[in-house]
Amino acid sequence: FMVEHFALSTAGVLSDLRIHTLFTSIISTPNFGMLLGNCVSLWFFGAECLAILGTRRFLQLYVFGGVASSVVSVIWPMVAPYYHRLNVNSLNFPAAGAVNAVVAYSILTYPQKTIMLYFILPVPASLLGGLFIAKDAYAAASGDRSYGSAGNLGGSAFGAMFWYAMRGRRFF
Repeated sequence: FMVEHFALSTAGVLSDLRIHTLFTSIISTPNFGMLLGNCVSLWFFGAECLAILGTRRFLQLYVFGGVASSVVSVIWPMVAPYYHRLNVNSLNFPAAGAVNAVVAYSILTYPQKTIMLYFILPVPASLLGGLFIAKDAYAAASGDRSYGSAGNLGGSAFGAMFWYAMRGRRFF
């Protein structure tokens, strides 16, 4: 049941037409560690975003960030360099991409904010955000299959676009 309805795969969406998994997969994680990491990240970054945006806009950021992550996760196996391609049946859980959208929005809103990395090391938010983007970009480019790095980048990109749009600027 979970694999068919809450896990995302390219074949599941395009061949089996399980379109609903573009949405349901953003609230699903494969293990407790990822769930805990997502919850901690939302606790640190989500509270201030919720205070700034309000409930409706925050849900838009989270849900559409997750859908952007899902779409990138579905497309990536088809457009990645051949030697880095994932199997189209590989399962993805783009909940981290939805969280990355919130984190990106927060970091762009408060780039000078100090974040205590591992509760010990003070790091500027802009530096930490850059390192996370670089980590995901390197993982996607090098073919790291341990997690959905391309989907995480999709969520982060959506968070950046949402931040830009909330500033009253147009994209085109």
